[in-house]
Amino acid sequence: MSREIKFRGKSKRTGQWIYGDLLTSPNGLLKYIVQKSKFNRAFLKNLAPEEVEYGSDGEYTGRKDCKGKEIYEGDIVHLSSGSIGQISYNTHNTGFTLTPNKTNQRSEVVLDNLHTGMEVIGNIYENLELLEDKNV
Repeated sequence: MSREIKFRGKSKRTGQWIYGDLLTSPNGLLKYIVQKSKFNRAFLKNLAPEEVEYGSDGEYTGRKDCKGKEIYEGDIVHLSSGSIGQISYNTHNTGFTLTPNKTNQRSEVVLDNLHTGMEVIGNIYENLELLEDKNV
């Protein structure tokens, strides 16, 4: 199964989420998104990269939630089981994982092995409070 490779990041200039290809500076400290509509591989001089806020970049997982919204690395999802978790990329599993917010649950679930409904309810850049365990 192949998936579309694309990224998102929050623009430093406008504060809006933008989607496209990711460019990273050689030292890894600066990241840019080149919106797909502006990307032309044949004419690299016409690139219009948009710098994104540090740490806001995330890759598309290739999956959509129960409402058809694309799921990205850094999203916070609500599962039909009632759990809430964060989507991240795990280099050990070489894939996307869901990390539940409650400590009494398994530490990580490989996203491709998850066959339950989930809904994107926020992301770790704007809604980190959604991951707080209110039962503590």
